[in-house]
Amino acid sequence: MKRRPLAAASVIVLCVVSVAAPATSVSADAPRAPGSFTGYGFDTCTAPSQAVMDAWWRNSPFSAVGIYISGASRSCAQPELTPEWVRTQADDGWRFLPLHLGRQAPCIDRQPRIARDPGRARAQGVDAAKTAVARADVLGLRPGSVLYLDIEWYDITRRGCNAAVLSFVSGWTQRLHRLRYRSGVYSSASAAIRALDQARIETPARYNLPDQLWVGWSNGRADVEGEPYLSDEGWMPHRRIHQYVLDTYAAYGGVTLRIDRNWLDVGQGSVAPTPRRTCGRQLGFTSYPARERGDRGRLVSAAQCLLRQHGTFDQDISGVFGRPTVQAVHRYQQLAWLPDTGTLTRRTWVALLSAGSRGVAKLGSASQAVWRLQRALTAAIREPVPVTGVFDATTAHAVATYERAHGLARTEVADADIWSRLHRGQTGTAARAPSVDKWQLGREVRPLS
Repeated sequence: MKRRPLAAASVIVLCVVSVAAPATSVSADAPRAPGSFTGYGFDTCTAPSQAVMDAWWRNSPFSAVGIYISGASRSCAQPELTPEWVRTQADDGWRFLPLHLGRQAPCIDRQPRIARDPGRARAQGVDAAKTAVARADVLGLRPGSVLYLDIEWYDITRRGCNAAVLSFVSGWTQRLHRLRYRSGVYSSASAAIRALDQARIETPARYNLPDQLWVGWSNGRADVEGEPYLSDEGWMPHRRIHQYVLDTYAAYGGVTLRIDRNWLDVGQGSVAPTPRRTCGRQLGFTSYPARERGDRGRLVSAAQCLLRQHGTFDQDISGVFGRPTVQAVHRYQQLAWLPDTGTLTRRTWVALLSAGSRGVAKLGSASQAVWRLQRALTAAIREPVPVTGVFDATTAHAVATYERAHGLARTEVADADIWSRLHRGQTGTAARAPSVDKWQLGREVRPLS
């Protein structure tokens, strides 16, 4: 992951959680490292400034950031990496991939190196884990977090060298578990990743295997497929990260960084929360046509439920659009500064369905806000958006459609501006879905030479 020449096989990083992982979980308000998530992340040599993190949170597809927290082989200064920085990013919604870059394989020309003796190598792995945990604790990354050991490329056919690395990883994992952290390993697909998978298959009792794998393999595919280096049975499901683009420049929100791109599928993946109780009525539909006095049905019941939530309707949910519902719609439209018609117009639907908090939502987000966003976009763009509570590729396309309708830069991120427009009942026009996955191509400024 360090800026380096690529080896014969491009680097892949996969995160894997083993059965032996400790049961410790991170409290809901603690920084997530990385927690349960399926989506995009990036890593860069130096933790970015707050201004950069803010711009990228609002405009990039990324929800996770790799940070080098410890290790004698780190080559970049970390002036920004403080407990306050971590807390601020966590409060915004960022997830973390904490890296320890220390001793490397004994068969490469780089210091400090792992001892060739397996016993000493294991002890050095224990020491590395203690160092990483001490730094993680200072930064506010609590037990239950995954800490990733960065092992750069080495020749795994050199048996003594490979055995030393595996012993080092075993000591690292054993001590992290004892300290109630989870163990991750980052390496090239053809190096430690392949070696660990072979150890899992051939000598499973010899080593303490890591919980997650972060696979460096620059194949340009945002997925967690590992063949031919990592078998399908290893560290699945939700136990891998794939570093699929290395050493590239990317620009979001007018800010350019040199990064590696990653796809995460960790923890339980992105899982929607249970929808909040809403009068026991269906709120998600494939369309939200206008409704007026005299209409009946489930859409009217949904509107009555939403109006009750906003304090303008205090009658029984009847599914009948009578005088009380007309009056409730009038009151809501006045409060929301919408045209006062007393009918459920498209704009009224958009405002009703979107009302609530305005936190940033992007690919991989799973929250109550995503439920609201998907319903509101269905009404706004007149294109069905599956209401799942998880921000998926279809939701991203719907946001892009809405952005295009309003002449906004395409980010596929629901930020405060998108929420504000939805709250005001602003609609959009559906458009044909793009034929290319732009996040896989990325917004590259230029490749490195």
